[in-house]
Amino acid sequence: MSKLERLTHLAIVTVCLGGIALVIGVRHLRDQAPQSSNEKSAHSLKLPGVAWQAASVNVVLQLSPTCHFCMESMPFYRRLVSSRHAVGEVAIIVASEAPTEAMASALAQNNVVFDRIVRIEAEALGSPGTPTLWVVSSKGVIERRYIGELDSSSEEEVLSLIKSRDAL
Repeated sequence: MSKLERLTHLAIVTVCLGGIALVIGVRHLRDQAPQSSNEKSAHSLKLPGVAWQAASVNVVLQLSPTCHFCMESMPFYRRLVSSRHAVGEVAIIVASEAPTEAMASALAQNNVVFDRIVRIEAEALGSPGTPTLWVVSSKGVIERRYIGELDSSSEEEVLSLIKSRDAL
């Protein structure tokens, strides 16, 4: 086999391996991208130092100050906070891997104030990424989990759930 033939075969193998690596990489990134979903669950959510029974409904938001989906959702979070004030007995908690000061600063820059910010590793929450929103009963049971940036119908569903907190 001539040198030219060997180089041609090597180039073909290299291109094939590069294509395979590209396909695997794209699938991996797509699997990690936040995708909106709404799930019911009978599991409980564990956050250190949070007393679920202090409110009839708890909303937990897993956010990151560097997540653009989280920052794009700030108008909804402001609506959520103002709706909560009208309803009462709803606690809104932010769970973040970021230092609490960094998360508080990002929220303050967007004029959003939550009851509490808890620093926790994402793996401890069993969440695929940010943003994730949980509606949790006063017994700590997850009533709904929303993964990713919410569309308008999911936003309305969340607001409806906290308004009908007696159903939880």
